[in-house]
Amino acid sequence: EYLVIGDEIREVINNVDDNEERLLLRNRYIHYMEWDDICDKMHMSRRTIHRIHSSALRNVCIPERWH
Repeated sequence: EYLVIGDEIREVINNVDDNEERLLLRNRYIHYMEWDDICDKMHMSRRTIHRIHSSALRNVCIPERWH
């Protein structure tokens, strides 16, 4: 069951149009990276990372079956 959920999360993230948002979501929710590690990897401040994260969550299209 966890593998199915992981696949569904990957599918949702892969459908995010913006490259930075998609990369951030992958790092956080697929690779389970800490915020500071994401900041270092993406060469951005924590504030910028959280702004991108907020935007990404607004842009994520949740499948109907999850409602």
